[in-house]
Amino acid sequence: ETGVHITDVKNFTFLFWLLSLLSLITCGCIFPFNNVASGILLERNYFRAPPAGCRLLHPDQCSKGMLQNFSNPTINDSGEECSQ
Repeated sequence: ETGVHITDVKNFTFLFWLLSLLSLITCGCIFPFNNVASGILLERNYFRAPPAGCRLLHPDQCSKGMLQNFSNPTINDSGEECSQ
């Protein structure tokens, strides 16, 4: 009688088991770390306090971005652009 049986697992090669183990490790360790690390990296690199005395020209709008058509620079009290 031909068919698939649970005992056919013993015929799988070493490469199959190695790839299965690597897939489990990737899904179990790396993917959850990426979810946590993205927030940490964003907070570390992008959410910094502006220099003293500087503010955004338009405080209710983003300063930079792919979808933004204009610039929203940081300016000081005399209206000059602040250096980052």
